[in-house]
Amino acid sequence: MFVERDDLLIKSTDLNIDDLQRQLAKQKAENEGQKIELEKLRRALLERDAIIEQQDQRLLVEHDTQAVQTVRHLLLSFYR
Repeated sequence: MFVERDDLLIKSTDLNIDDLQRQLAKQKAENEGQKIELEKLRRALLERDAIIEQQDQRLLVEHDTQAVQTVRHLLLSFYR
């Protein structure tokens, strides 16, 4: 009788360990997937920041060009 109980306890413990190992493997896989997704998001943010930086530079050049043209126009109208 005690041997049967011990066998059942061992089997129950084995099942719990197997369940825990499966859960751990599943969590590891999920964590790896999340790491990959985070890396993709980080790269996307870096690319977005680079694009914004380029746009800012372009806008500054356009603003400077517009300012030069405005000053040129004012000077030409002043000397006419």
